Amino acid sequence: MNCPNCGSAKVQPIGGDKIRCGACMYTGPMEQQTTVYSSVVTKNDSVGEMVFEKNQYSVLEIQCETEEGCGSGSGFIINNQGYAITNVHVIDFDGEVPNYKARIQGGQWVEFEVEKRCGIPCSTNDIALIKLLNMPRGAKPVKLGDSDKMKNGSPIYVIGNSLGHGTCIVAGIVSDKDRNGYIMHDAQANPGNSGGPMFNKDGEVISVVVSKTLRGNGQEAHGMNNSIPINHVKKLLGRYL
Repeated sequence: MNCPNCGSAKVQPIGGDKIRCGACMYTGPMEQQTTVYSSVVTKNDSVGEMVFEKNQYSVLEIQCETEEGCGSGSGFIINNQGYAITNVHVIDFDGEVPNYKARIQGGQWVEFEVEKRCGIPCSTNDIALIKLLNMPRGAKPVKLGDSDKMKNGSPIYVIGNSLGHGTCIVAGIVSDKDRNGYIMHDAQANPGNSGGPMFNKDGEVISVVVSKTLRGNGQEAHGMNNSIPINHVKKLLGRYL
């Protein structure tokens, strides 16, 4: 006998056809398993929809064009003055000054300038502040959350310019809330997601994606990626937030 709400085997009959679950404290009839489980799945699925709808016009698709080619990444708008956050490695090209431009999903490209580099690529300070020369029509700032409140197993959502093909959303969980100063997660972040936002279930930014595959003991990890906690970013860019 398993709980119709969470699937746990920690259930006890309490009379008639009713049961009580010691894991999730569900109390009710066991024969409504399909109905109850279906409602739980629908509720969970709707969280991702809410996160995307709330933030799809806050996330930036970034392009950096040089004579050698074009690089792509992501970012997110943090205030109504057009300031936004991305990674240093998204906007740095070995001394070259690219033609920088960004847009929100479905919008027109606008140029931007680099306001501040907080650190170097592949570090917990791989954060850059950029300034859009024109605020895109329909764009709005994100709401910043508290990364210290995240726990191992917490659901997370990443919105970004995956592979440079445009804005999309992926989901996962926090794998380790503090792995050498990063938040380690299993969301499928790819090149192009770098600099983009990671959200909690309330649609608040809790970290900045650093799209790189982790390695250890000479092996390449699968489904393990890093992001920079937003509370650390607040310390780096406090006066802009």
